[in-house]
Amino acid sequence: MKNIVAVLSLAVSLPLGAQEFSMSAEDIAAMQKRAQEAEACMAKIDQAHLLELQAEGEQKLTEITALCNAGKRNEAQATAIGYGKSVMADPVMKELQACLGLMNMVVPQATWAELEREDTPTHVCDL
Repeated sequence: MKNIVAVLSLAVSLPLGAQEFSMSAEDIAAMQKRAQEAEACMAKIDQAHLLELQAEGEQKLTEITALCNAGKRNEAQATAIGYGKSVMADPVMKELQACLGLMNMVVPQATWAELEREDTPTHVCDL
């Protein structure tokens, strides 16, 4: 949870520093309110399940990297796409998406669609 809050804090501070003089007090207050709402939302998320997803993700990354290194690019691509879809369908991940949406931060769904296209120039082994 601390890592997620740190990322959100950083995300909030970056735009503030970059646009310090162009933001009104109302804009800053609204952004702070959204950050507080996002933090409260994220506090309700099952942290144990999030840690499980993180560990699973690290394991899948190792598996996909091994497939890429072994020259099994198609299998690596299929594994990445399948795993990505399953993670994005996970109820806890959907809750996280909703919380991040409060800060206008989301995990792009288009990434999986791009990897899935047969004519895509994007390949998981090249990322």
